[in-house]
Amino acid sequence: MEKYTRFSAVDFAQDEEFVRWVKEGSRHNKLDQQWKDWLQLNPDKREVVEEAIRMIRSIQEEKQYFPTGEKQLEMWSRIEDSIAPFEVPDTPSVKHRFSWTSWYSIAATVALVVIAGVWLVKNLQPTPFSAEAPENYIYHDLEKNLVQYRNGGDKPHILVLQDGSKITLEPNSAIQYPENFEKDRRDVYLTGEAFFDVARDAQKPFSVYSHKLVTQVLGTSFSIRAYEEEKDILVAVKTGKVSVFTEAGKKSNTLQKDSQSEGAVLTPNQQIIFSKNESRMIKSLVDDPIVLHEGIENTNFQFVDTPIREVFSLLEKAYGVDIVYDEEVMSNCYLNASLDSLSFYDKLRLISKGINARYEILDAHVIISGNGCD
Repeated sequence: MEKYTRFSAVDFAQDEEFVRWVKEGSRHNKLDQQWKDWLQLNPDKREVVEEAIRMIRSIQEEKQYFPTGEKQLEMWSRIEDSIAPFEVPDTPSVKHRFSWTSWYSIAATVALVVIAGVWLVKNLQPTPFSAEAPENYIYHDLEKNLVQYRNGGDKPHILVLQDGSKITLEPNSAIQYPENFEKDRRDVYLTGEAFFDVARDAQKPFSVYSHKLVTQVLGTSFSIRAYEEEKDILVAVKTGKVSVFTEAGKKSNTLQKDSQSEGAVLTPNQQIIFSKNESRMIKSLVDDPIVLHEGIENTNFQFVDTPIREVFSLLEKAYGVDIVYDEEVMSNCYLNASLDSLSFYDKLRLISKGINARYEILDAHVIISGNGCD
């Protein structure tokens, strides 16, 4: 596919294989994958390819108008009546008429200009986002200077932004972003679900707007689930630190301490569930906390007569969570157990059973309560 590296948008729009991919790519896995691989290897051609795709789709979608026979006769009658004799310079006695062939050429040219004008008007207007589009869909909103990409496939799609940040966009989700970020900010707009791996830039906060919620970071990784039809928005952090605000809280530049009101700060293995109807946030641990390898190596959870304070200390470091318990009451508790293969919550259940205690999650903290050990 070497020839395509030299193609313009018009060249692509006239190429049979490319047109076939645009029209049928999603139904032909091999062809679809071939072009996706080529775009990965030639990211500098993405803008040209997008322009060619818009050309092809505008032709597919443009409704054609064919005048009736009566209308055609009327049009040609007006053209004929408008043909006036004209004099050839320096030969005033000789009068000429254009031939019908000449007028057909002129009419054809006028028609082409009109069609071209219709195409330009159509493509210079912002294209509305279609939630029902069956395939991957991209357009430029010229009014807002944004690019919108919709993942209409059945697999996650990775986008790389101008600053190097990566977005893994889930199916039936859309993201809007500027081709070039402003000097002091990086703003994107999400509908649906995506995982963000944000390139660090302390001078340019990265903000994700999803309905009424704003998630802001400098450089970290996190996921957001914000489908229009769902009543809650979920923000979960994998690495780094994330600030989550309601749009009202961000505009007022205030961060409330109450995690159920204006905003909250999240760290790894923490999440926010935001109720759209109640405009209320609830902070908690993620459904399946993972071991964080920063600052801790070769973590194992083999315990032999281990004081419970050491067990809880290891869990706090490994998962980045706060465990609250009464050290004095549980000073005589020791643990003998192998917990390597268990999930975080299974570890908590087994430990609690082993020391005759119980646990609960409150505001992303683990609360251990019990009467101690004999």
